[in-house]
Amino acid sequence: QGEAAVATECFTVAFDLASAARTAAAGSTSGRAQAVGDVLSRALFELELAAAEFGWEGEEAMDVVQAHVLAAAQHLDAVPDRTCYFASVLYNLGLHLYHQGHAAEAVSWLRRSIRTRTAMGDDRLDKKKQSKTARLAAVCLISTEAYEEAIDFLRLAESLAHDCAGAYLLLKVAIVTGQQDVSGLLAAALEDESVPLDVCSASLQLLTTAGR
Repeated sequence: QGEAAVATECFTVAFDLASAARTAAAGSTSGRAQAVGDVLSRALFELELAAAEFGWEGEEAMDVVQAHVLAAAQHLDAVPDRTCYFASVLYNLGLHLYHQGHAAEAVSWLRRSIRTRTAMGDDRLDKKKQSKTARLAAVCLISTEAYEEAIDFLRLAESLAHDCAGAYLLLKVAIVTGQQDVSGLLAAALEDESVPLDVCSASLQLLTTAGR
């Protein structure tokens, strides 16, 4: 606890110094002041995320952690090169909340991660990471029995990057929710050479059990 208190105090001092300097720079219209302001915005962005990550690793109250993440978002325009990193932090926060048993809350951060990556544009979009985030959001939604929303995320994930386990989960939820394209999903799974035989067998068993 002593080390945590010292770290918190260090963050507080750093925040106060950077915020005061940024406020002073914002009062000037010179190019130099603008450049200084951008540097300080970057410093505040990094500080907020460092405080957030330190917080959830140290089991700090999640409302405090989330406040740091939201504060970092306010500086994102000044650090466009850190957008992908910020999206990953949002994903990690969602994953942490899911593991803590807060699936519904986790989904909101995972949605934000997806929106953040989408805003980067197709040419910069990391489809594998976006797909991974969408699948985790689906798992969170399934745990809250929000199946219709879950299947939308699973379809998004599969459209971005194919994954055997994800395709199987999509088929399973499609059966549960009575989707019309179940046969097509099963056929795609059976025709995919990368799908292991046990997944194919489980898929057929699912369909047989559902009487489809």
